[in-house]
Amino acid sequence: MFKSVTIVVTLAATGVYGQDGTIIGGNLRPNELVEMSRTSGATTSRAPVGVQPQGLAYDAGRNTLYAVDAGFNSVYTIDPDTGATLFLAAVSGASNANGLAYDPGRDVIYVSDNNNNRLYTVDPTSGTSSIVGVLVGANEVEGLAFDCDTNTLYGVSALTARIVTIDPDTAEVTELPLVLPSRNWRGLAFDRVERALYLSVSVSGNFYRVDLGRLELTDLGLIGPAQAVQGLAVIQDDCAPVCRADIDGDGELTIFDFLEFQNLFDAGDPAADFDGDGELTLFDFLAFQNAFDAGCG
Repeated sequence: MFKSVTIVVTLAATGVYGQDGTIIGGNLRPNELVEMSRTSGATTSRAPVGVQPQGLAYDAGRNTLYAVDAGFNSVYTIDPDTGATLFLAAVSGASNANGLAYDPGRDVIYVSDNNNNRLYTVDPTSGTSSIVGVLVGANEVEGLAFDCDTNTLYGVSALTARIVTIDPDTAEVTELPLVLPSRNWRGLAFDRVERALYLSVSVSGNFYRVDLGRLELTDLGLIGPAQAVQGLAVIQDDCAPVCRADIDGDGELTIFDFLEFQNLFDAGDPAADFDGDGELTLFDFLAFQNAFDAGCG
């Protein structure tokens, strides 16, 4: 029965994402953090930063963003609210470090170099960097993202136009069957609630979303007004249990979660696609009802 979801209200749709779910972009013109729309390429300026954020990753435990600046082959910490930037580490041996991802299980930062095609690690506490290996089978990997639920490191290989998975111990690359259009692929971010990847294309490029369940690519539109978004990250709880039915994020399943779901559905938000078919239909109401009835433990 769905009597409760026929009421339309306006509430903040944040709890479903675990923290606020904001997609952050690193803009290079000027150097700043921007907020990315989930349904278009629209950007909103968030905070200036002290480096070129060519790669971004979010560490929920420390509530900090990591950024890599290829010009200095160095990793920095950035306050996600103020943009305050601090040097963390130089990536020893790197010649053009671009991609960035954070693994909370190992507490390690992964860095890819699109010039020498190598994968590195950086310890976020000590700043020590190490080489993992050569990314054989990929070429010009500038975007990295980590899925802590499946312990999968993703990369986007710009010259081969493929999304790849990368073994974090050996740097061995495996291509996903999805073939991307030829673009200057740069940023990559993983959304663990939607189980989707978001991708950015360099200067005056578009914003894209890949549904990993269906392996479908969606062009969300031209990025702007930010002119050069490269790094991407999602502000989400890393590997904290996600209770999808607790949409208002209050830790309980109540009538307000039904109201919040209705609001997401009416807004066309991808978070309302509970059955994961890429469309918003009656079946998403049924999937939400099933998740609600199953509870959260």
